[in-house]
Formats: sequence, C-alpha cells, structure tokens
Amino acid sequence: AVQTIAPVQNSSVEPLIALADRFTTAIGTDLQITGTPFPSEHLFSERVNTVIPGLGQSSFQGLFARNIEIVSSVTSLDFTPFLSALSFDLVADGSLTISSPNLDLTSSSLTQAGTTFDPGPDFDLRLIGRTGVSIVDGATIQANRVGNLKIASGTSMSLNNVSVINNYRSVDLNTQNGLSVNGGSFQTPQQQGTSYGITFRSAGGDVNVNNASFFTANLTMNAARDLNINNISLSGASTVALSATTVNLQNMNFASGSIVDLRSSLGQLAPNPNTGAASVPGHVNFIQNVNYSGNPAQFHVLGPRNGSTAPGVYISTSN
Repeated sequence: AVQTIAPVQNSSVEPLIALADRFTTAIGTDLQITGTPFPSEHLFSERVNTVIPGLGQSSFQGLFARNIEIVSSVTSLDFTPFLSALSFDLVADGSLTISSPNLDLTSSSLTQAGTTFDPGPDFDLRLIGRTGVSIVDGATIQANRVGNLKIASGTSMSLNNVSVINNYRSVDLNTQNGLSVNGGSFQTPQQQGTSYGITFRSAGGDVNVNNASFFTANLTMNAARDLNINNISLSGASTVALSATTVNLQNMNFASGSIVDLRSSLGQLAPNPNTGAASVPGHVNFIQNVNYSGNPAQFHVLGPRNGSTAPGVYISTSN
C-alpha cells in the first residue's frame, strides 16, 4: 500500500475526505490500459502526496492504480488533455507493465488563450512503478510532444533490447535499486548546446549497460555502487558524465572534441588501463578498448574538470 496518502490542496469539486477516499480506491484497484481517454476514476488533476522510493519527490498528479498494464494491443496513448499542467504521472502503487511492443506516447498541439504550443522543456511525462517496471523484450517506446520522458522503478529495472526515443526532450531511467540494460537504443535530440539528453540513474544499486546504442548530445549515468559499461556506441554525444563508486568501461569510443567527466569514489584512473586488468574498486577502470577519438583514452586524461570546457577526459571524485 502507499505509505502516505494526502492531497496537497483541497478540491473545489470534492470535499477533501471524499478526494482521499477516491484516491485510496484508485490505488487499491488494478488497471489495464487499452487506450485513451483514461478511466476517470483513476485520474487526478489534484496533486497528491505518495512515497515512491528513490525518486526524490512525493507530489504527483495524473493516473493512479495498484498494478498497471499497458496491454499489447495498444500502439498509442494521447496526452493532449494534460499538457497545460507541469507534469503527468502514470503511477502504479504496485508494478507497471508495458506489454505493447510498439508504444507511441504523443499529443497534438494544444491551443490555449489563442496560442498553439507544445509542452515546454519543464513538462515531465513520468511512468512509475513503485514495486517495479517491466517492459516487454524488444519493445520500442517513442515520445512525441510530451516533454521529458521519465521511466522510474521503486525497486530495480531490467531492459532487454528495448529502445526508448524522445524526439523533443530528454529520456530518464531511474531506479531505487539496480538498473540493467542489455541491447536496444536510446535517442534524444542531438543538437549541441541543448540540455536535452539521456540519464540512467540508480539511487541505491549498480547500473549495467551492455551492447546498447546512444544517439544524444548529453549522456549521464549515475550509480550508487558500480557502473559497468561494455560495448556501447555513442553518436552525437558532446558531453558524457559517468559517476559511481567504481566505474568499469570496456569497448567504447568517446568522440573527438567531447567533454568526458568520469567520477569514482577515489577519483583515480586504475593502473594498467586498456590491458584487460581486473577492476580496482573505487577507481575509474579502462579495462580494454576504451578510446577517445580512436586512441587509448588514458592519453587524453586531463585531471579533475573543475569547470573546464576544454575537450578531453576528466577524472575526479564522485563525492
């Protein structure tokens, strides 16, 4: 059950106690999403407080249920009615399952006060499972005109050959425990100088990424414990920021002219880089075939970044 249930503000339509009762009923009932519009009994325009471990926030508004499944036949969900808010949260108090192999999260342009606009850069579409998020293997999730796309699990999350594309804003995968990505591709706008990018984050566990492709201007990965990356491709990434207790890298090439910010608990490059040596805890480890502009990355290490904007590889502490 949700650990805390309290509306942030009173509703002008329903008495406060009725709103709380409706919310309790909604998050106690499973929901299969077969398309839009969403069922009104699970929709809340009011912001409500609930605890989702690891997300760093407690105020949400949108669609709430116990276990939520987006069924396999769904190809598109339309979020146009919600674009005037700061965010829309699809929250499962239990597990969130995306069974659709091809899911388009979209909106049409919204007209308000005579002005047509798309959601601004601060609008977030968040897909949340408090006890886990499961996405069918090989799925493609594409966001169009729905702001920043954030997929969050209150436990762990494992993706196999899943592709996540946001054609307008950023992509954020966030877990309380481990995050494992095997195969697939991840894409955001690649214009340099924008803040849009891809973020993988585990607040309390490891992040493991293997055999994946990234098309983005900015790539960020943060792990509370180990960050293990093997055989990834980077396209358009002018800034790369990787931070963990221990950073282990293999089979990757940072682009010429990019700024690569690597942080570990000790803030040091492990001895014998690119020789296949065993990982040294607390260090940044170039285990093998880690390059910058096609050359061994250790020859491009400049030390701690300290705000520098010069291209190269920087290594410092993650504290």
